[in-house]
Amino acid sequence: MNLPVMGDRLPTQGNRVTRGIARLVLRLLGWRFEGTLPNREKLVGILAPHTTAWDFVIGITAVAAIGIRVSWFGVDWMFRIPFMRAIGGVPINRSKTYGVVRGAVEEFGRRERFILGLSPEGSRKKVVPWKTGFHRIARGAGVPIMLVAIDHTEKWIRFGPLVDPSEDYEADMREIVRPFYAEAEEKYPDQFGFE
Repeated sequence: MNLPVMGDRLPTQGNRVTRGIARLVLRLLGWRFEGTLPNREKLVGILAPHTTAWDFVIGITAVAAIGIRVSWFGVDWMFRIPFMRAIGGVPINRSKTYGVVRGAVEEFGRRERFILGLSPEGSRKKVVPWKTGFHRIARGAGVPIMLVAIDHTEKWIRFGPLVDPSEDYEADMREIVRPFYAEAEEKYPDQFGFE
């Protein structure tokens, strides 16, 4: 399996056993990696398209295969499963979303190394336009956004460019984000879109 190189500045987790199991699972399922991981202590990573629960499963397995520590937000009911926090999950009550951006920005300030992985759609359902929280968190924390695409037809996970978020969210989306995700084939095409 062609794994991206883990730089020494990235936060790590797991061990040879967990990485080996995750790599075996991805290999058996036919998934591969494309692109390179930036060697950064802090960033917001966004994975799209997100149209099926399998995107989460593949994403978490990919993180384990690489051995990178990624924190992520999940709807609070998911945390009835005991190990969700252990694999980086932070529960979010969708009916009370206030303070999430501020809390994430503060977490970036507290930690030496912190990668926050998000689905900009925030749901498997079609969300148009995308939620802007990932952009606001990155701007507030002064960290770049790493674009990550998942393609269910060709079975690849592609690491794209880093985006330094500007004050113009729409321009960032139009010029950088939308072109990058245009090549990714979602599992359920009717569930994905930008506008």
